[in-house]
Amino acid sequence: MYKILTKILSSVVIFFLITSSSNAMFGKGEIKIDSDFKEGYQGYLQALKEEKGWTGAFAADNDGAWGWVLTQGPDDMIRARKGAIENCNEYSTSKSCRLFARNNKIFWKWNGLPDMSFDSAKFVDPNEVNVSVGKGNVYLSYYTKQAFNDYKSSCKANEKKYPDANVYCYFAISNNGVNSGSAWQSQGKAGRTDSSVENNVKARAVADCMEQNNKKQCYLYAMKGEVIWENSQSANTSSTPVESTASVESIPSNSSTKEKLLELKILLNDGLISKDEYDNKRVEILESF
Repeated sequence: MYKILTKILSSVVIFFLITSSSNAMFGKGEIKIDSDFKEGYQGYLQALKEEKGWTGAFAADNDGAWGWVLTQGPDDMIRARKGAIENCNEYSTSKSCRLFARNNKIFWKWNGLPDMSFDSAKFVDPNEVNVSVGKGNVYLSYYTKQAFNDYKSSCKANEKKYPDANVYCYFAISNNGVNSGSAWQSQGKAGRTDSSVENNVKARAVADCMEQNNKKQCYLYAMKGEVIWENSQSANTSSTPVESTASVESIPSNSSTKEKLLELKILLNDGLISKDEYDNKRVEILESF
C-alpha cells in the first residue's frame, strides 16, 4: 500500500510541476493592445493560413510589445515558443514576454481581451496572385523608401542570423510606388534546394503589397538589396530626375494631413510637379483639414 501510494503521489507531483511550468509560459493580466498589436497579430494569423502545416507561437508583454515565429520539423512548438519570446523581448523594455497564443488559440488570461479573430476582408491568398517583375519608370514615395530601407536592413540581419541557410528576401511595390510589401524565409543549405520555397516568398511579398493596395496588382521590385524592377533607378536615390507617372493624384486619400503634405513636398522637390500644382494642392489639403 505504501509503495502504491508513493507512486500515485509522485505522479500527482509530476503532473503539478508540468502544469505549473506550462501555465508560467502564458501571460496574464491587462495588456496594451493598440492598432500595431492588432495588425501584428493579424499578420501572424495570416501567415498561419498561408503556411499550412507550420507551427506558430505569438508572444507579448503587458506593455504591448510582441513577436512571433512559425517553425516546421522536430521540436517545432518548442522552437516556435522560444523564437517568439526572443523576438518579442527585442522590443520589450521589461524583457518579460510570455506566450500570447499557440497556433490560432489565445492562452493569455485577461477578461478584457478584445476580439482578435482573423479578419479576412483584406486577405490576399499568395497562391492566387500573379507574380511578375515590374517594369517602366517608377517613383517610390517617401514611406515606400523607408519601408525599402527597413526591408534591406532586415534581409542583412537575417542573413547574419542564419549563416548556414539560404535566405530569400523579396520586396514588391504598387505600380505608382505608393504601397509596398515584403517577405522572407530561410532554408537549410544541406540537401537539394527547393525552388518552391523561393517562389512562395515572391508570392507572399506580392500578396503583402496587394493587401496595402486595395487588392490591386503589385509587382516585384527587389531581391534582397538588388533592384530587379526593369528600367528603374535603385530607390530613386539619384539626384537626376526620373520620368514618372506620379502626380498629386497619387497621394493616398486615406493618409493623414501631415502625410499628404509631406508627399506633396517630395513630389515638388523631385521635380515631378510644378510649383503651381504644389500650391493648389496644398491649399486643397489644408481646406479639407
